[in-house]
Amino acid sequence: MTARLLLLRHGERPQIPKGSFGNDLALTEKGKRDCQSFANKITGKVHAIMTSPVLRCMQTAQIIAKTCSLKTESITTSSLLGDPGCFIHDPKAAGRLWLENKNTPDRVKEILLTNSFPPDGFNDFAQTSIMLLKLMVAQMNKYNEGTILWVTHDTILAPFASRTLTGRLAVAQWPEYLGYLEISLRNSASVTFSYCQNGQSETFE
Repeated sequence: MTARLLLLRHGERPQIPKGSFGNDLALTEKGKRDCQSFANKITGKVHAIMTSPVLRCMQTAQIIAKTCSLKTESITTSSLLGDPGCFIHDPKAAGRLWLENKNTPDRVKEILLTNSFPPDGFNDFAQTSIMLLKLMVAQMNKYNEGTILWVTHDTILAPFASRTLTGRLAVAQWPEYLGYLEISLRNSASVTFSYCQNGQSETFE
């Protein structure tokens, strides 16, 4: 029997204004439709959804829950998934990474995907990824089969996937809206991973 957990980036949002982190941005109308289409493709029972408390993640979780006939009380929020997220221990210091590289966003992506040492304000990427994976396995162990969703941001999904898969991700593989990492637990023992850059793309093993 296999249980799986999808660490999922939220649906489409408007562009974040310069100098802002956009926590108050809602999903676009296209983003809402895409979330519903994504939910319709989920096979098997959805047991629970955990989400970042940021608005666009909450909306993504609510649309998927409604489409999959999951009761709203099965949705929980966690700051591990955003605001500030598991990789950040000092939001102000971490925020400088984006502000100082506002004209070179790929540089930020490269740091989050490949750095062995965390920038100022960040927790150790590898150690934090191990902690997060242990929490995932513990939740999957509650079910013999079916799906759990954790709705988060690209800046959490990408560094976690990059340090969990066999090889580090390239900037070109940065997760798009509704991109996800699928973690499968077979017979409460064997863990496997597959990465999908967006809701429509080829899956990378």
